[in-house]
Amino acid sequence: MNGMAERTVSYAEILKARRTENSSAAKQQTPAAHANDAGWPEESLDAERRFGQLHARLSPFIGKRVWTVRGAGVLLQVFADTCEIRPDGADRTVRVLFEEVKLIQ
Repeated sequence: MNGMAERTVSYAEILKARRTENSSAAKQQTPAAHANDAGWPEESLDAERRFGQLHARLSPFIGKRVWTVRGAGVLLQVFADTCEIRPDGADRTVRVLFEEVKLIQ
């Protein structure tokens, strides 16, 4: 060999290292760093911390009614830039920008 010792790494060790990396990244992007945190429920802010992504704020509301620029509807999926919504009374889904989705309080 080239002087480097071989080491077997378990899958659990890899996952633990990734969780640590993700946790560090999430701490750097805590919701407090965003100016529009006011009005978001704690469960939304917690989801953003866990996933390290701003759009994760909507994940606790999948399957629940939300307001959009196209009217009220049920939030079906959340992506980085868009969300899939089934508008009330509609047979088809629509996609709207993440920023255009508001929680029904």
